[in-house]
Amino acid sequence: MVNTVAIMAEFEKQASCHPTVVPFAGHMERLYEECLIRPGTFIELGVFNVGPVSTTAFLRAAVATDSALYSCDMEPCEHTRQFVRKQFDIDDTSELWSFYQEDSVAFGRRWAEMWPIPQPINVLLIDTSHKARQTRKELEIWLPQLHEEGVALCHDTVSHPEGVLIPIEEYVEAHPEFGFENIEESHGLGVIWRQTDVE
Repeated sequence: MVNTVAIMAEFEKQASCHPTVVPFAGHMERLYEECLIRPGTFIELGVFNVGPVSTTAFLRAAVATDSALYSCDMEPCEHTRQFVRKQFDIDDTSELWSFYQEDSVAFGRRWAEMWPIPQPINVLLIDTSHKARQTRKELEIWLPQLHEEGVALCHDTVSHPEGVLIPIEEYVEAHPEFGFENIEESHGLGVIWRQTDVE
């Protein structure tokens, strides 16, 4: 049984942390709000293993909207998986949350094949290696799978501009069907969405 009280308490705790301690803390409310207005399928590429920061925001929204979160990381992220099991009483292969230990690009290639009916992504978070080559591949494989009203959030656009911001700007320039905004607080957050008025 999902412990919504535990999820709420952990969300408030993580969101109150200073960005120098928990870099994503300043964006938890934004992520949560994006999920609330775009319920359905949530993808988290890169799991903060010191504590379930973005995972907590996703799970809080998933419980509130009857959505599903799929998290992916190259590392086993055992700390986060155990923490979520213990605090939230959620297994990492449940209908609410599934964890995949693999490369984010390989996972993206497999994503469309995992379902009998394609599952467009409502909210996507990219917070992985911050290496330009990897970010380019992630954008190329994942953004076409974004729901027409979906949004992608890319963390660390300010702290890692060469590896995150520049690849996003290059991608959006080559794909005018996507809009982009860079939020400079808390290490930076790139927000990407599908343009509805582009012919």
